[in-house]
Amino acid sequence: MNPASMIRSLHFTRPFEIRQFLRPLTAVCTTLLLACGLSLHPLGVQAQTAAASNTLSEAQQLLQTGRIDEAAQRAQQALTQSPRSVDACNLLGIIESTRHNFPAAIATFKRALDIAPGSIKTLNNLGAVYVQLNDLNQAEKQFREAHKLAPSDRDA
Repeated sequence: MNPASMIRSLHFTRPFEIRQFLRPLTAVCTTLLLACGLSLHPLGVQAQTAAASNTLSEAQQLLQTGRIDEAAQRAQQALTQSPRSVDACNLLGIIESTRHNFPAAIATFKRALDIAPGSIKTLNNLGAVYVQLNDLNQAEKQFREAHKLAPSDRDA
């Protein structure tokens, strides 16, 4: 059973129960985004310049130390240096999700999918954002697409 189906199978009788359930789920989703999105994606690496790669590494370190705004600036700089970097898009999307700027996160993940439509990590990151927004239909769509592209991949 995929994550969206599991969530959909839950039944809540009062609105506060949903909030109590979603609060820790948001933390889990953010952790998953960080875990999945911070590893380099092969398609993204090909499109990166050396300067962009260094800048992206700095952004990752800043994010890991909780310096979110500085991480966002560095990730944006990496994306400016290498506009077709899937890694920079994923990292910036994760940062925007961490900031709870979900529209920007979604737009950034969609930009990554325009560059690399088969990016399982990006599809999963986008699905996780939709879970945070409680848009389970869209989340399920992203997770299913990732699974369809790589049924044997444990990340899909």
